[in-house]
This record gives sequence, C-alpha cells and structure tokens, in this order.
Amino acid sequence: MTKENKLYKTGEVAKMFSIKKDTLFYYDRIGLFSPKYRKGNTSYRYYDSSQIKILDTILSLREMDIPIEQLRQYLEDINNNSFLDLMELENKKLDAKIQDLTIKRKIIAELSKKMKKAMECEYDKLYIIEEMPRYYLSLPIKKRGKSIEEDWNKAYEEFWNSVDSNEIITNGSILPKENFLAGKYSELSYITGFTIRKSDKSTCKGLYANFYIKCAYSDLVNKYKLFQEALSKEGYMPVSDVHEEYIITSLSEKNEENFVTLLSVMVEKGSTL
Repeated sequence: MTKENKLYKTGEVAKMFSIKKDTLFYYDRIGLFSPKYRKGNTSYRYYDSSQIKILDTILSLREMDIPIEQLRQYLEDINNNSFLDLMELENKKLDAKIQDLTIKRKIIAELSKKMKKAMECEYDKLYIIEEMPRYYLSLPIKKRGKSIEEDWNKAYEEFWNSVDSNEIITNGSILPKENFLAGKYSELSYITGFTIRKSDKSTCKGLYANFYIKCAYSDLVNKYKLFQEALSKEGYMPVSDVHEEYIITSLSEKNEENFVTLLSVMVEKGSTL
C-alpha cells in the first residue's frame, strides 16, 4: 500500500488530532465524517490519508463554533466564495455575542456597585444627591384580585414574562406621589426594572432623596413613614413618584430581614410635607 493510501485506525486518527475517539464515533453516527473502510461486522474502522485534510477542516471550523448543519452544507461545496460566506455569517454572530456580553458585563458592574453601596450605607438615613436619568421598563399593576398583594404578585409575574431578564439590572415598583403624600404606601402603580438599554421611560435628571431600608418586604410599608419624616425634617418636598428599588434580595441573601430596598424620589428644597 502506498504512503498516499495509508490506512489509520480510529485511535490513531484521534491521537493525530488530540481528540477523543468518541468525537470520531459521533461524527460517524451523524453522517458528518465516516471511516473509509470497516472490517466486516466488527467495530474496527479505518480512515485513509485522503480524509485527513477533511477532518482537519472540520475540526478547524468547529473550533470557530460553526454549527454542525452549516458545516455539513459547507463540506458539500468547498470553495473560496462559500468559505467567505461562512466567515461573514459567523462574524455577524460574533458581533451579536460581543454586544450581548458587553451588556451583561455592564449589568454585572452596575449591580455590584449598587450592592456594595447598599451594604456599606447607613440605613434609615436620607441621602441627597444629584442624579442623571435612568432608563427603566414598567408594567401597570391592575386591580383584579382580592388584595393589593395578590395584584402585585400577578403584575410581577407578568412583568418578568414580558421582558428580557438579561437586560434588567434591578427591579422594583413605583408608588405614585399622591399616594406617598396621603400615606397610602401599599398602593403601588407599576412594577419596574431598571435597564442598561435606552427605553421610552426614564427618571429625570435632578436632585434626589435616597433612603436605604433594611427589612423584609412585608415590613417595607411601615418604613415609609420614616422616609416622610426624614424629608420633612430636612425641608424637602417630593416632586415625582417614589421608586422602590430592590437591591439586596433573595438572589444573594437568605434572611428576608436583611433585604435592602432603596426608596428614591426627586425633591426640591424649601418646602415641607
């Protein structure tokens, strides 16, 4: 047998390319790359030297994450143009992945920043800061159940079913300004999710009063009075709805008493509640 027609066993081919024999068995099973010869009814398989370059092509393209079906089509018509078409398609996929990973990285960084602030701050204390606009998604809380809690839970479920959770930094709720001023702290109007992308809704640039609360969600309503009192004491008047933002949640904390919620409202100085 000439050198050009040398036969190789499965193990020899696997060793040549530093892959597992199971990879070759899998390619054979799906009809992507099969041995040239089989020895009777035994499990012995032989590849000849003319197949080595084909396997090298397959493995090289798989390293680029080319899907099996696209790879199969390409092998049927290998030429410069089809290769360039394949590379262009993969380049577009990579651009999309890079964009997705960039968004995830920003979300991770922003969430980490928020959590560190929530862990280090003093609770039940007023923080007055200038803030830039922040984009968020929202879903109205409809009155349809037997209780406010039931309505909120239903809206919360619908919200997460309607958004891409991978784009949400933190979620929360909105308490209308008039309800806040009237002491109706449990009558929330929207489920919200702050997002890294631009959306049609955003907070306004301006002066904000932030108030971090450490307690279970069930006790959150009782903490609103402290927020109102702190605003009044410092001479600030709310000029927007109140955003509840859930910073430390069951995602990282087992004990509900250690959950941290940020209450934030745009304010102006010189008035009292």
